[in-house]
Amino acid sequence: MRYLSILPIALLLLALLTGTGRSSTPTISNPTNTLVDVGQTETFNAFVSGGSPPYTYYFFVANTAALSPYTEYPTSANYVTFQVGSADLTNGNEIANVIVVDNLAHTVNSVYSSSFAISPALSLISLTASNTPTITPTEYEVLSAPTTGGSGTITYTFTIYNSVTNAPLATTSGSSSTWAWAVPSADVGNTILANVIATDSASTQESVGAVLGSAITIIPLVPQSTPTITPTYSQGGYVTQGIAFNAYVYGGIPIYTYNFIVYNTINNAIIATVLTTTNNINYTIPFGATGTNLAANVIVTSPQPATTNSIPSGTVYVSFGIPPGVGIDFSDASFSFLIIAIDFLILEKRPWLWEKRVPGVGVLLFFVMLITSALYTLIH
Repeated sequence: MRYLSILPIALLLLALLTGTGRSSTPTISNPTNTLVDVGQTETFNAFVSGGSPPYTYYFFVANTAALSPYTEYPTSANYVTFQVGSADLTNGNEIANVIVVDNLAHTVNSVYSSSFAISPALSLISLTASNTPTITPTEYEVLSAPTTGGSGTITYTFTIYNSVTNAPLATTSGSSSTWAWAVPSADVGNTILANVIATDSASTQESVGAVLGSAITIIPLVPQSTPTITPTYSQGGYVTQGIAFNAYVYGGIPIYTYNFIVYNTINNAIIATVLTTTNNINYTIPFGATGTNLAANVIVTSPQPATTNSIPSGTVYVSFGIPPGVGIDFSDASFSFLIIAIDFLILEKRPWLWEKRVPGVGVLLFFVMLITSALYTLIH
């Protein structure tokens, strides 16, 4: 019988010497989430058998490249759930393994799990509207909801609704953080609000939302007015002079295109056309316009769509002249002509004076001043 009493001790010694009864190599599950935002949680599970329970589990989470720095999570449970913090962002992708110690202090180590990626927490900066506090039909209300952080593609769901009844008027969903909503005529009289929900592509999707800060009233569209047009000079102008034509219009959708048409008021022939997005042009009168009467009108187009035509501007009579203070003073030339003409007559009566002059100089000067005087008379 005494041989039987030492049998358990012998079996224990045999197990210790041969390693029989040690825990198996533990396995660790892959992360429950492969894309994680800061603030979300990640869970790992460990599986082990053999040895001498109970087990103590030491979970380690580390950078995939350097395997450091790492965070240790000791626990008596076979799983760990931890919250991803801002410090984990510096690690990039992370992996985990587990070391299991049984009741006899036997230690076994798992292989590493697959990795998971970490992104900053999803944040919605604001929701803004392009037209406040009013908007008219056929205009576009552009809603903008910029975000930061989040994993993968962000999906934005915009909703416009009646601010009194909360009845939805329009909605859209997509990957763009802006939405241009064309206001329909049927919604005139509504006071509207809008909200947006942004959702990322994390394994456990994260969503953030915002509501427009103030209501917007949809008012009737004011018809586009008949434009008016005025020139800088309504009495007269001269060639090479710049004439400013200014157009004035209101109503419609104030994104106007102006088509200025300059024409001859005598025969209605079009002299020039200028297409522009500004409400004025500076038209330089060409030399060929001498003696004509000029006027202009303007055709204004907006995205309503609407096109309105002005009545003609005031008439500008064009003469061939030079602005005051610029060029030759022809009155001086005429005076010089008079002096030289007298001198020529004196020379003609006293031929002995020619000997002191170059022959023909007096005649040449006479004709030069004659032509100058003729031009002066023609221009003025």
